[in-house]
Amino acid sequence: MISYTDTYAGYGYHLNGDIFSVLLGALLGVVVIVLILYIFTVIGQWKVFSKANKPGWASLIPIYNEVVACEISGINPFWVLIVLLSSLVAWVIPILGLLLSLVSLYFSVILAMSLARSFGKGTGFGLGLLFFSPIFYIILGFGKSTYVGPSPVGDFLFPSKNQSSDEELSISSDVTTNSTSDSVEILSNSSPVESSNLDMNVGQTNVDDSVSHQSSQESSHFCPSCGNPVTEHDRFCSNCGKDLF
Repeated sequence: MISYTDTYAGYGYHLNGDIFSVLLGALLGVVVIVLILYIFTVIGQWKVFSKANKPGWASLIPIYNEVVACEISGINPFWVLIVLLSSLVAWVIPILGLLLSLVSLYFSVILAMSLARSFGKGTGFGLGLLFFSPIFYIILGFGKSTYVGPSPVGDFLFPSKNQSSDEELSISSDVTTNSTSDSVEILSNSSPVESSNLDMNVGQTNVDDSVSHQSSQESSHFCPSCGNPVTEHDRFCSNCGKDLF
């Protein structure tokens, strides 16, 4: 005769066994999904690196692939070292984990945006690389987009040369615009007589420059015998008398 205790124990055994099977199946499913996403990322990165004339096999090496992506997009590769060190510090000092995770997030954002710009893509595609990197790496690698060169976004820690050049160009354009505006304002505020005198001075300056240029062209000939400056109309050298024709 089977007692209540034996029945309860057998039911508990079967229940625990079913939970273990479910958990094991879920774990295997997660592993398979992660593996598939990793394979997609590697294949996409391989094609992207090849488009940028970088070794495709770099996508197989976890840390080196980030360094190559930085070189392609124009981001300073030191960011990879900073992220690794921040992860190590967060592991040793867990209380700093949330703060240091922002460092990794910032790096991921500027890398995704810069990589998209380096292939002529916009902000939307950069967000796709950030949140759905396996899919968008495949699109970027096998699509028709071509590599246009490093095009990094603004980086407060390591400003790129392109960023500095853009700022200098913007400042130069502002200065030129302001100078032009001031000149137009001066001309508009000047009287007709002053404007006429200014036009005459400008015209006289242009005439003087033209005459000076013509004189310099005429005096650019020299006597082949003594080196004395002559004009193209001279028949003989005024210094040594050599026949110039």
